[in-house]
Amino acid sequence: MMLLDSIKEILLSGDFVHISLNNDEKHFTSCFSKMEFMTAYAYLNNLLQKNKIQSIYVSTPPSIYRGQDGEFREYVEMKNTMFRTHSINEIEASLLREYKGLKKADGKWIKSMSISIFDPTNLEEMEDFYGKKYFVFTGFNTDSEILLNSMLSSDNGFVPIVISDCVSSPSERTHFGTLECISKFAYVIDSRDIESMTGVGI
Repeated sequence: MMLLDSIKEILLSGDFVHISLNNDEKHFTSCFSKMEFMTAYAYLNNLLQKNKIQSIYVSTPPSIYRGQDGEFREYVEMKNTMFRTHSINEIEASLLREYKGLKKADGKWIKSMSISIFDPTNLEEMEDFYGKKYFVFTGFNTDSEILLNSMLSSDNGFVPIVISDCVSSPSERTHFGTLECISKFAYVIDSRDIESMTGVGI
């Protein structure tokens, strides 16, 4: 109970920065949990507006393999292509239209040169927010950018909080497996926790 009370206090106090990674149409189109993401984002958006929380929207380059193994490089490229080109059904198309009309909370937009928000080229853009202790992560993809940046945040003295249904990836299997890994060094909550802890609904 004390742990939940601590997270509740963080969310209600507004003593955190919202960091949204790759929150764009391309990544949303390829994620497996579109409906869950939209519902979770509605809860979060209301909390951000109520507490006047500043958001940082970070666009990162594609996660690519930079090693020497040619066959593995082909595998990564094939997998990424498959996720980018999958067809969507009518329900997903409707959610995509809803996403296009989504009003994101006010904030700063950063185009990162790497998948890390702690890349030296981002330091000047991020400096206004280093006074906060807590980073709340949303966006894409759970198994790469979310994993890496929540881990690096913890390693750099910040406390990461990941909203499990407001992050996603193309693969359901790797999404849930990665969340289990993230929970070893970050708080992992979901949008229902936001509602029950803060009273802020959709």
